[in-house]
Amino acid sequence: MHDSSKMLFYGRIFGSEDKCPAEFSEVAEKILRKCGGVPLAIITISSLLANKSKDIADWYELCDSIGSGLGNDPGMNDMRKILSLSYYDLPSHLKTCLLYISIFPEDYEIRMDRLVLRWIGEGFVQCSKRGDGLFEIGESYFNELVNRSMIQELNIDAEGISCRVHDMVLDLICSLAREENFVTISHDIEQKPWLQSKVRRLSLHNTIGATTNMSQARSFTVFSPAISSMPCLSCFHVLRVLDLEGCDLKGGGHRIMRYVWNLPQLRYLGLRCTKGIHDLPVGNIRIGKLQFLQILDMAGTLVSELPVSTVQLPRLMCLRIDRWTRLPSGIGKLTLLEELSGVSTLRSSPDIVKELGGLTDLRVLRIKLWKPSRSLEEALVESLCNLRKIHTLDIYIDLIDYHVAHRLDVVRDSWVPPRCLRELRIQAFSCVFSPLRLLPAWVNALTVPHLAVLVVQVMELRQEDVDALGRLPALSFLRLEADTMRELLTVGSGSFPRLTECNFESNIGLVFRRGAMALLRRLQFCFHVRETIDIGNGRFEFGLENLGCVEEITISVGFEDATEEEAESAEEALRRAEDTHPNRAIFDVCIGGEELMRFEDDDDNQ
Repeated sequence: MHDSSKMLFYGRIFGSEDKCPAEFSEVAEKILRKCGGVPLAIITISSLLANKSKDIADWYELCDSIGSGLGNDPGMNDMRKILSLSYYDLPSHLKTCLLYISIFPEDYEIRMDRLVLRWIGEGFVQCSKRGDGLFEIGESYFNELVNRSMIQELNIDAEGISCRVHDMVLDLICSLAREENFVTISHDIEQKPWLQSKVRRLSLHNTIGATTNMSQARSFTVFSPAISSMPCLSCFHVLRVLDLEGCDLKGGGHRIMRYVWNLPQLRYLGLRCTKGIHDLPVGNIRIGKLQFLQILDMAGTLVSELPVSTVQLPRLMCLRIDRWTRLPSGIGKLTLLEELSGVSTLRSSPDIVKELGGLTDLRVLRIKLWKPSRSLEEALVESLCNLRKIHTLDIYIDLIDYHVAHRLDVVRDSWVPPRCLRELRIQAFSCVFSPLRLLPAWVNALTVPHLAVLVVQVMELRQEDVDALGRLPALSFLRLEADTMRELLTVGSGSFPRLTECNFESNIGLVFRRGAMALLRRLQFCFHVRETIDIGNGRFEFGLENLGCVEEITISVGFEDATEEEAESAEEALRRAEDTHPNRAIFDVCIGGEELMRFEDDDDNQ
């Protein structure tokens, strides 16, 4: 039996093989043989056992229920039996949430937030006695499915968490969802026309020719290739979830939106990045009629403004708009809001910043400040001090005037985030200035121990900042840009223990020590040859060989003001680093500024 199978099995349950109690060894070996070395089977069974009591009788019962297993013939039926064991071991609410994923096409990358919000819209997520928010409860469901290996969590990136379902798991849940009439996929209707009158949740992956009775449908999802088969919304009577994300409505957006306001049971309206919707109907057809609406996602659309009646939606908990969309005054009335994304002081009244302070349940805030004055920044800080549940904070500033050097000094110096902060992005648009002079002192392991995603632009990066960032215990994604480089910075051993993706977008002089960034998979950084020499790294030794797990390294090299000899030396150092890298990482080197190099002829002419 391969050692890798044992490592996978015992590591998931006990941490390592030597921690397995002796009395479990025999049954563990039997279970492993039945898994036949198939990683999915091993992960599924070990995850199931990890969630069970350490009663050896349970292990033997599970071993017997697998049957002959995959040891001799890794067939589909035996693999399905193993997966079924894990499915039927789920609590009822997790079974429902897992079956719901059958709505998405094969190999589809599913954003965690989209999935959880849809669960909420369907009513699968209920408030707990502890007083946790709906999204937080739904997120715990997601994490439990990941822990049980029923879904595969993908790496956290700048856009957050996403997941995918293994093909064999998807086959299982699609089959179960079909048997229970839980979800109907477009091809099911064409193959089994009698299902048309029984549709509860319809997901269109491809175009269909059949006419479908939607009178009992609770959920309707259209993926882009199937938009031409979309039935008229007037035939839906009890719809709770409508998701048209990424579809091109081809000029029919206004007609579709007129019907949307006549869906009184609607809880989830997903129009993210939907083309063809420009303006919402006004007058007697009001969004305020949707009194049960909880999620309104219009990010990435061209809607110019939301109706005044939007602030009359008493159950609204998530509102996403495009940064060019005008938000009506009175947003402070939406006291159940857990997420507000896309609000901008360019299109909306600056008073909205003050209203944010009343939204004390806010978990996610994404805001763009247009030419922020000091008084506006102070109002933002005052509101932020009331938001003690904030998990994700994105602040974008747009100065436009290149001569204005105002930065978010008040946010940096006068605000301390709650310990629950997980994601922070502070960036500038349309200007040459970074929004922060220095990294805030509160970016440290004690103040924000759960910070996992950090995207920030600063004027100057110091060694003490690198050290503080390296001690963040949960940081898994970092994108950092600094205006100036004054010294060679060292990434020390043991620093950045959870980081998997790192992007230094400006000329930052770094050297990686052995043991740094132990889990890093992707690295992107840039350097200017001349400036790197000036700060004392003339041999261009960055310590890339010390990043033993990295798989992809993208490097941008600036040749401005460098001599031919210096440029050749830098290229040779990078070739040597690639040839000797212990993990055989893929190097992608992009060179620029060659036309601005210093050549011998230039020196002679001077």
